[in-house]
Amino acid sequence: FKQKTAYEIYQCDWSSDVCSSDLRLFAHWKSGLLYLEWHDASGTKKRQALGHSDWTVGKLAADERAVLLGRGTPIGRVSLNALFDNYEVEVTPHKAVTTQKHDSRSIALFRKAWDCTRPADSLNRSDWDAFIRARRSGTLRPKGRKKLATVRDRAIEQDLRLLLAVLNWATKVGYDGGLLLERNPLHGLPVPREKNPRRDLLRDADFQKLLAKAPDVHPMFEVFFLVIHETGHRGQSVRLLRWSDIDLEAGTIRWRAEADKIENEHVTPLTDTAVAALRRWQVSQKRIGDGWVFPSPGKPSQPVRRELVRDWFEQAEKLAEVPHVRGRGFHSLRRKFATERRHYSLADLQHLGGWKDHQTILKCYQRPELDELRAAMQTPLKRVV
Repeated sequence: FKQKTAYEIYQCDWSSDVCSSDLRLFAHWKSGLLYLEWHDASGTKKRQALGHSDWTVGKLAADERAVLLGRGTPIGRVSLNALFDNYEVEVTPHKAVTTQKHDSRSIALFRKAWDCTRPADSLNRSDWDAFIRARRSGTLRPKGRKKLATVRDRAIEQDLRLLLAVLNWATKVGYDGGLLLERNPLHGLPVPREKNPRRDLLRDADFQKLLAKAPDVHPMFEVFFLVIHETGHRGQSVRLLRWSDIDLEAGTIRWRAEADKIENEHVTPLTDTAVAALRRWQVSQKRIGDGWVFPSPGKPSQPVRRELVRDWFEQAEKLAEVPHVRGRGFHSLRRKFATERRHYSLADLQHLGGWKDHQTILKCYQRPELDELRAAMQTPLKRVV
């Protein structure tokens, strides 16, 4: 089994009850695939094929094996630290940008809540309940958030859904023919659900007031606000639009998978109002090609920051004297879009707004209108005889 000194070799030197010499990570001289090698307490050489050539992932596996051997922990009991490290290297980078940030924020909370050098399969109901209590009270909060404030169940649910996803992923992957976890130790535990989620809908009268004041906030905000209203898409997707995604002649817009929360690449038509606004904006910006439709005012090579457009929304509320409702932002335009088009077929509406399924539209976005409910009640019934 030849090795070339040109390949990097990662070594750990120690002795323990289960390992008598160093652990090495090296690449095969021909294939470049990585291997782990060590001697057990009896002096027998052990070798584990990792099945890939990624040194970053390989070093994580070497560190995990070193911990297991050095502490005498039975091979196969992966630590929480190693589990989170592997997930962030192998899974998180393939998610949307905002989801990657959520993964990083939530995993940091798990590391803060527990001693993550412990085996992952040692998690239990007590850990689960303690995490919920700490998050709900605000004592466990993301780095940089100094103010103590209670947290709603929706945020806790998102954290725990990620934890379950990590544990479930570990039951399906592994090295050397074994799985990282034999089972999910937290499977079946109740996840907190928001009883009264905030899903405010921006009424048309308030929309018109905000739109009238939008140019006073910033010229870009008027177009940004209008495009969200006319397309029904998420603010994140609109924020990451490039001019190459928009065909003003055909009146269409392409929503790229990497800029979409559910990675749903699709093309939708643009209204005449949106085309006119985008055409004026393109002329004023003198930008074509692959440039950002909504560039950062201070750094045109980057898209406008989410925090900035959120601040613009709040400024428009003040100028228009529209009462601020906590939790209402650009997503209220998405609910307006779905509610005003409830007479469309669900299949068409699902495609137009880029929803994952029609159940999400019915459950989370469309709102009953009092006038229509009253009209429905006054409609003569066809009596069954």
